[in-house]
Amino acid sequence: MNHRITGLYLGVFIMLCAGLPVRAESMPTVSVLGVEDFAASTNAWEKIHYQLAEALVQKAGYQPLFRQLPWNRAMAYIRDGRLDLISSLSRTPEREAYIHFIGVATHEQAGLVVRRADVAAVRRLRTLDDLIATGDSWGIQENVWYAEALNRRLKQDPALRRQLDSETSATLNLRKVQKGWIRGALVENIAATRHQLREERSRFADLAVLEMPFLPAAPVYFGISRKVSADKRARLQAAYEKLAGQQHFEHILDHWTR
Repeated sequence: MNHRITGLYLGVFIMLCAGLPVRAESMPTVSVLGVEDFAASTNAWEKIHYQLAEALVQKAGYQPLFRQLPWNRAMAYIRDGRLDLISSLSRTPEREAYIHFIGVATHEQAGLVVRRADVAAVRRLRTLDDLIATGDSWGIQENVWYAEALNRRLKQDPALRRQLDSETSATLNLRKVQKGWIRGALVENIAATRHQLREERSRFADLAVLEMPFLPAAPVYFGISRKVSADKRARLQAAYEKLAGQQHFEHILDHWTR
């Protein structure tokens, strides 16, 4: 999952702290939801993912440097090795082909954004079959994993696919909901979307994000590109296991969510 306010993700460039010069093109990279200026961010979810990735990278002996990447580009970069590690990834068989998942970063839950006038009616949808039975169009974002049952159904059910309108940006889907072009839009992360709606209430005051029974919370992972050297993978894996054993990731989450 992916993460995913406005469809942008941060990449973290990291180099070995070995005291030797490292060429820019050889620097390993990490993509994580957040902003380049941690202090300036008011978004707790961005800060969580920034600190989760920073802790892992530094424990492995690297120095992070952050930059922004659109989600589709980040996925392309990790596939071809221009990114070393992405945090906050849903684990899928397709991604296993080019990503080594080292461990759980946190848990996230997908949701459904609708116009406030539609909230009561949409809350009555309890299953994917109920969603299909509406006959309405619903927005999704390309290359995003929402929930095991939903994404599996997408591969198998032509009726469901016909009702889903795909966009590259979650924000584009929000605008389409407002205009009535689609009934609602699936979003990858309820917490992040709620923050976006609060921060941009002047634009999105007429929208609400809902938890749905067919979109349960699920773990999201740190994943390393399979193009990364075995030594770097081993160092990041060892760092993860040490931090997880110390419950360091849980401490970060507790700090921002308590």
